Amino acid sequence: LPRYNDSQVKFVYNFTQEHQISFYNLTAQDNFAINVPNKPENDPTKDSLGTFSAARANFGQSFRTTALRYSWIPSEKFQNRLTLINYDPIQEYNVGIGSIVGKAFTRSAYLGLRQDATWTVNTMFKIDFGSEYRKLAFRSYGDEVKLRDPTNPSPNPYNTTNPDFFTQPARSVGSSAYYNAYTTVHVKMGNFAFEPGVRYDHLEATKNGALGPRATISYTFPEVGKGLTIFGSGGDLARFPQTTVFNPDSGNPDLKFEKVRKTGVGLDQKITNTYDVKFEVFKNEFKDTIVSDPYASIPIGLNPDKNQWLSQPLVSNRPLNYSNKGNGWSHGYEVMVRKNSKPGARDWFGWLSYTWSQSFSNTNIYKIYDGDTFQYSSVERKVLAEYANNSKEQLATWDRTH
Repeated sequence: LPRYNDSQVKFVYNFTQEHQISFYNLTAQDNFAINVPNKPENDPTKDSLGTFSAARANFGQSFRTTALRYSWIPSEKFQNRLTLINYDPIQEYNVGIGSIVGKAFTRSAYLGLRQDATWTVNTMFKIDFGSEYRKLAFRSYGDEVKLRDPTNPSPNPYNTTNPDFFTQPARSVGSSAYYNAYTTVHVKMGNFAFEPGVRYDHLEATKNGALGPRATISYTFPEVGKGLTIFGSGGDLARFPQTTVFNPDSGNPDLKFEKVRKTGVGLDQKITNTYDVKFEVFKNEFKDTIVSDPYASIPIGLNPDKNQWLSQPLVSNRPLNYSNKGNGWSHGYEVMVRKNSKPGARDWFGWLSYTWSQSFSNTNIYKIYDGDTFQYSSVERKVLAEYANNSKEQLATWDRTH
């Protein structure tokens, strides 16, 4: 059976009204193990795992987040926070089926320092600004399972006399610096509000950055019910590639940030002093999405199999495994009913929401579909992948209509 446990610790101490220190430690662990009986039942209705008799496997993932925060609030108009944070996620597995025995341990941690400040100039003008620096570290090691004869059409994992599979050590280590900075300006004049902002992210390993402007605008009609607010928002957001995919040993060190342009319009109607209803229509456009790309390569590079470095340190068409060819889009709407608590009184609060959406994606990776019996060479496939993309847009793996 799966096993799960977690813990949460928070400690806050106020030296004075101006100085506060906080400590956080959050952990979670989720494990699963299976040991299939050696003798199958030979009855699919009774033994769904008969094909994997005598197989054994265990999988696990865990994380720990530890943070120390110092808050400085010298006045009602200004406050600043400094947060030192260490995030440490771990993934591991150990699988054995006949002669196949593989295991891996992956750790993608970072140590970061973040600063967030808010300055309220007056009732009409407020500004938020902040920055962050992270030191990313990636480490993966284990045993990689490979086919002894790649042309073998039907390898047998239970052949232990002359095994069709063999295991070799695999190890990958990488690191990079990452930093970002942002600012948001809040302007409010009567019933009109305008909030422009911008954020910049940069990843040192790929020497690539992303600039993301964004803004929200709204107007409130206080005479409609208890107040009707019409709003619109739009902006560009970015996410840096994970360490595993830009690692030069196993991935593409030239990957760009994944980007999305988000737009939305809606209204927020206050029905009473505690109840309000919100409705919003949105659209997102994705580009530079990272996808597994079997055709991405460089003309000459280090042999990805480090065991062959003495005999063949360089290889031609060195695979990069990933590229930024993916794109997609999504659209939908959301309705939310919210109950707010009464200020200064013991009261319940909560919300109920429904979202309808559709999300589509396209890998833009050349694919040979069923019915195409032409025999392509590896060179022909690379040319087709570059100049004759035939991939089709389809529902994204994360699509949830309701």
